[in-house]
Amino acid sequence: MPPSKHFKYSSTVHGHEADVRDLSESSSSELITCSRDMTAKLWKRNIGSDFEEILCYKGHKSFVSCVAFFRATSTYPEGLVITGGNDHNILVFNAKTADVVACLSDHSNTVCSINVGQSGALLSSSWDKTAKLWNLSNLHVTDTKSQMTLSGHNAAVWDAIEMPRGDNLIVTASADRTVKLWRSGHCVFTLTDHKDCVRGLASLTESQFLSCSNDTTIKRWSIEGNCLQTYYGHRSFVYSVVVSNDFTEFLTAGEDRTMRVWDITESHPKQTISTPATSVWKAIYTKTGDVAGACSDATVRIFTRSEDKVANQSAKATFEEELAASQIPASASNMQGDVDIKSLPGKEALQTPGNKDGQTKLVRNESGVVEVFQWSMSDMEWIKVGNMIEPENDRKKTEYKGKEYDYLFTIDIEEGKPPLNLPYNVTEDPWVAAQKFIDDNDLSQSFLETIANFIIENSDVSMNSGSASQYADPFTGGGRYVPEDAGDRVNGSNADPFTGGGRYIPGESSTNHVGMPKADPFTGGGRYIPGSSNGDPGSSSKTRNDPMVNPSRYVPGSEEMDVDVKFSRSAKNSFYPKHGFILFETANVNAMMTKLKDLLTAGDHSEMDADALCSLIQSDKEPDSKSVNFLWNILNGDMNSIFPALDLLRLALVRCPAVGKILCNSKAEQLLSLILRLINQPKRDAVNLNRLLAIRILCNLVLSDEGIACLIAGYETILSAVSSGDFLSDTSAAENKNIQVAVATLYINYAVVVSRQNPPAVLGHCQKVQLFAVSPLLKCLEGHGSVTAEACFRYLVALGTLLVENDVAQTIARSMDASHIVNHVRKHHGSVDKIVQCTSHLLLIL
Repeated sequence: MPPSKHFKYSSTVHGHEADVRDLSESSSSELITCSRDMTAKLWKRNIGSDFEEILCYKGHKSFVSCVAFFRATSTYPEGLVITGGNDHNILVFNAKTADVVACLSDHSNTVCSINVGQSGALLSSSWDKTAKLWNLSNLHVTDTKSQMTLSGHNAAVWDAIEMPRGDNLIVTASADRTVKLWRSGHCVFTLTDHKDCVRGLASLTESQFLSCSNDTTIKRWSIEGNCLQTYYGHRSFVYSVVVSNDFTEFLTAGEDRTMRVWDITESHPKQTISTPATSVWKAIYTKTGDVAGACSDATVRIFTRSEDKVANQSAKATFEEELAASQIPASASNMQGDVDIKSLPGKEALQTPGNKDGQTKLVRNESGVVEVFQWSMSDMEWIKVGNMIEPENDRKKTEYKGKEYDYLFTIDIEEGKPPLNLPYNVTEDPWVAAQKFIDDNDLSQSFLETIANFIIENSDVSMNSGSASQYADPFTGGGRYVPEDAGDRVNGSNADPFTGGGRYIPGESSTNHVGMPKADPFTGGGRYIPGSSNGDPGSSSKTRNDPMVNPSRYVPGSEEMDVDVKFSRSAKNSFYPKHGFILFETANVNAMMTKLKDLLTAGDHSEMDADALCSLIQSDKEPDSKSVNFLWNILNGDMNSIFPALDLLRLALVRCPAVGKILCNSKAEQLLSLILRLINQPKRDAVNLNRLLAIRILCNLVLSDEGIACLIAGYETILSAVSSGDFLSDTSAAENKNIQVAVATLYINYAVVVSRQNPPAVLGHCQKVQLFAVSPLLKCLEGHGSVTAEACFRYLVALGTLLVENDVAQTIARSMDASHIVNHVRKHHGSVDKIVQCTSHLLLIL
């Protein structure tokens, strides 16, 4: 069919349960789709325009964001279906059987595009700010590694393509607003003409390519880095661009509900294809010349130039009814400024033909409703594409930055810092407003859902433009783009592809004021800076709240651990893997030294000896071996009275890590023997204070390499001791919540040690610890009925850190029915948000 002929509606593909994010075709022209419902599907077109699902590809643990088909090989004559997901993985499926052939796991964040290059190599791009090149000729189920990594972008890489030149020229598009060209892994050009995130790429010729952007434009480039043409027509983000099979036109899709068809040489679209969906995430040309759009309402819509595939009158009428029922906010109606409804013409204005395809006209019907019509050159008539939503006239507006809003919410992000303002109009979608607030204030993308729900709960969204669920997408770059504001947007490029690490936690739903305590998820309070107590000889003047300090009385281990803290209901896993150690670093030093002097005096020692010991907790002094040996001698005294000396050692390991070096270099075996003796004291002789301090000493040993070596050397006896039947059956110890938290913290620190980058000399030992620790840890969790919520939470974080990147450890956990244990913990502590969230993530890998 000649390319000048317009596309007409053909069919709608139903079957997915959430947004269809991407689509492709097999070698036999079967449609392949992927969705936020965590699946990909293969579809066969029957006679006419109906599609039938043939296969479903499953294996991702989160949203599936992209899909591609890899040509047939001798090993896989039916070809391969390749998907990328929010779980950071690329899965390779046998196209015929839907079996997983390989899992490519080199990316460290969401995989957002997959493309098969002219050379047959696979290109992927990710929120981890990289693109990767893969050779699929030698696939392995778990250990296939990328051949090349392209690093240099400052934010998410949304797309990556190989130019059809045969010289391995690669082009990447990024949320940092740039396009880069690469040869042999090196960047040769950086193109900066776009004003916002660059979302998609398409090769046009051997020497030219196209890019599309959140700035609403498409640009044509030469491989020398020159911008040859800019195309205008979309009213919001442009998500994808693809070139036709004959290279005479191209197709785009975006957040303005449309796909648009363009001549290469013309700067404005020659056809606008409207859909009932809020967003069209991806559009492609099929091998037969049709176009297919992946839509945010869980469908794929097909449009054709072939008269024999045009929908029948019934199907066409259904589509047009869906289109006419769309709710379109005034801001998206292509009208500038406020719309005076009374001055709008009636439907008689539709008697005048339009001037171009996609032209928009607003008319007022008999009921006073503003209807949006679009001119169709193919049908030579005005097609209704929705009703325009206007703000309530009687709502009192609030002015903010020169504009009027229905609501101006005040958000407290961090104590001691000024609150942030969140402006909102009822005609906006809550998800879009929330996303814009995140972008403008450099907050964490993971809190999109929480902020959107807060807006919904605290405003009248009855006149909203559509279902909020259509906007709830974790892959979008931000709120709707307003070109004149582009320069003011915050370009976040840290933990999340668009944002930094701010945290939003909602307050009461009945108020517009949201408070957020700054809390440590492991202690429930702020981080302690040593030196909060008066008279502490080794301290500074800085003080923060810490739930483990009770300055009125010195009884180590009696501190209240459970602090009520609200945590964000975030979909993002912020719990594990844990990368930093948790230390027991606080004390009432005055009270401790008083007890220590009493102990020394009873043993015929002088106050000068106490001063020598005090030097061990002064961070500005280098410890001498004589003082360390003196402390060691006291530790080997009467077990019923050594607790002040144990507490001094616990504190010295943090304030002066050289103490740990000296002790572990000279007395590592004796130190472990002492610690184990304290932990394993017979029930009748048990001194829980000593047990608690002994375990806290183990936790604090991690601050020196010598201390870590000591922990690694004794891991089996240490972990067996704190999870043995005798220990757990001793209710005086096992039900002491401070001991529980100390043991769980010990597991976290072990998990952090073994999961980080370690020298080759200890790497093998760390792997043994990682696999050994799973079993005793699960044994501790099995007693969740008597374990405090804080301890359970720390056990869960430790378990996640041990399992997250270790398939063997996961297998061990599954063999012990870990999912059953974790589920029971979740049920028992179902009122604790952080436990519910953490167990949800754990169950995904179990």
